[in-house]
Amino acid sequence: MEAQAQETQEPRPFYLALLRLRGTLEMRRPRKKGPPQPVLAVEGLGDLPLRPAPGLRYPLGRLIRKNLGKGAMVHLSPRTDGEGRYLPHKALAIRVYVDQEPKPPSLLVQGRLVGLDPEEGLMRVEIRPNPRGGLKEAFTLTLAAPLALLEGLPPLGGGVQVEGEMRPSGLLVARAARAHPLWDEGGAHQEAPSP
Repeated sequence: MEAQAQETQEPRPFYLALLRLRGTLEMRRPRKKGPPQPVLAVEGLGDLPLRPAPGLRYPLGRLIRKNLGKGAMVHLSPRTDGEGRYLPHKALAIRVYVDQEPKPPSLLVQGRLVGLDPEEGLMRVEIRPNPRGGLKEAFTLTLAAPLALLEGLPPLGGGVQVEGEMRPSGLLVARAARAHPLWDEGGAHQEAPSP
């Protein structure tokens, strides 16, 4: 039903990097020294640190502490290394939904296609700040992708929307991609949601 609703809506031309994962909210001590930190314990992926994105309108830490041991769906703004592997200590938590219906892990990226490496099976997508959004600096995600998907991408420099997943190895993998308008391409300006 959610997928059908997405297909009938006009594409929203904002930049977005969203990784949705379900797990259990916990507090873990990262090292022998230091206070316990909030994590999302995800089966097959381990404990993923939860760092709140700047400018959140609700107290993420308090929400997590009130719901320790409960299942949650967490929306993260992922970061990757140059090979497409998720960097848990650089990712930012955007939203936490406690006791939501389980959904499979999913990845949605909307940005500017800035690099392709067919030999390595990699694509690079730049995520830029949106008007009134919380992101202060652009960053680039590297995603693994099959050759057939890489061959069908729009030209470098164009807007792209990518759907995919995170594998247990931490690799972010693109499953589908298509051209996507972006607000700074000269199209109609639409206000982007703030994190």
